[in-house]
Order: sequence, then C-alpha cells, then structure tokens
Amino acid sequence: MPQDNADPLQIHAAISAILPPGVHFEGGAPPAICHHLYASELRLVENCVPQRRREFSAGRFYARRALSRLGHRPAPILVAGGRWPVWPAGIVGSISHCATFCGATVAVARDVIALGFDVEEDVSLAAELIPIICSPEELEFAVSNTIWPAKRVAKLIFSIKESVFKAYHPPTASFLDFREAMVTFDWTAQEFVARICSPERPPVFGRREITGRFGAAGGVVFSIASISSGII
Repeated sequence: MPQDNADPLQIHAAISAILPPGVHFEGGAPPAICHHLYASELRLVENCVPQRRREFSAGRFYARRALSRLGHRPAPILVAGGRWPVWPAGIVGSISHCATFCGATVAVARDVIALGFDVEEDVSLAAELIPIICSPEELEFAVSNTIWPAKRVAKLIFSIKESVFKAYHPPTASFLDFREAMVTFDWTAQEFVARICSPERPPVFGRREITGRFGAAGGVVFSIASISSGII
C-alpha cells in the first residue's frame, strides 16, 4: 500500500544525492491524469487500464525532463522487447515507478555504459517472496550489518536486483533470475555490489559484478546500478 509519509521532494533530493558521476535524474509524484504522449507512445498503452497509462506517461514525462539536461529535444520514447525503453542514440537510461513516486535516470553512453534505476514502496517484502528474491546467506549477511528488520532488507534487495537487471539486460540481451545475483552491502557508504553468480549467464562488458548505491526516504527505497566507461 502507498505510504502516508510519502514526500516527493525528499525522495528527489535523496536520489539526487547518490547519483553516479554523469547520471542525470528527474522524478516526482505520479500525476492524477496522463501527461502528454506522442501518438506512437499512446499506441503502446491504448489497451491498458488507466493506471498503467498514467504510470507510462509519467515515466515518459520524467525521462524527457532528464534527457533535456543532456540537450535532447522532446521525442517519443518507445519500447523494445516488450518492456525496455528505447533511448536516443548514444544514451543509456532507466525508468521506474511505484504508487507514490516515478523517476528516470539517463547518461551519455560514452561515460556510463550500463545504467539501472529502481524505486519501491518502503514496506516489508511478503514472507513467501523472500526465498524467491534472496538466498538465506545473502539475507543473513545483510541483516547482520544493519538495524533494519529482515523483511525490509529483503525489499531493498529486491529493489537493488531490479536496478541491476535493468543495467544488465540491454548490453547482454540476457535475463537474470533473482537468485542468479548475490548482493552485499556497505551500509555506511550506501553502496552495494551485485555479483552475477550463475556461470551460465554472460558477463556484462567482461565484468561479473555491478556496483551501485541505495537509499530510503519519503516512504520509498531506491537503488541505482551503473558501470562507468572509465573502469573497463
């Protein structure tokens, strides 16, 4: 359920504070009505329920605002493979939304070669989902280094793996299951490392680890996964 204490300005500030170098972000509360959609975008959601159309339009609205920071004029943002945004040439990006917040991150591909962003309601992950998302060792190690309760940590791990998957899929054309990535935390620095632990999955740009940052504010948890061109 949406959090009563959701604060879009607080969330925006907290996400902006953890952005990797070269990454631009825009976000805010989902609107009660749809933002403008181009005809080609509208066709993608014309048969969807109103809530899905609002989510889609909000994502495009904030993505276009983020792209404007890179000097891009407004243009349609379509999808590939049924779900992945198609960014302008030379751009990487990621869109995420939950009930109380929507946002988009973008970067120039010569600076950031893989990018994923995720935001989720800051509520406990359902007990039956925890073994699907986390290994027992992964969750035990994470909980041992924080005062957060286990179900809240599991929700954060879910968010982190979602952002990692968004960074991983475009350059590899491969999908990861939740248990095929193992997350470890530096709680003080708000940083994580996600290790691709399935030997059947290809590395991403020669790497089997994707790093990022995370946080919680205004009723949501969020994460950003990225690979900088400078570390290849």
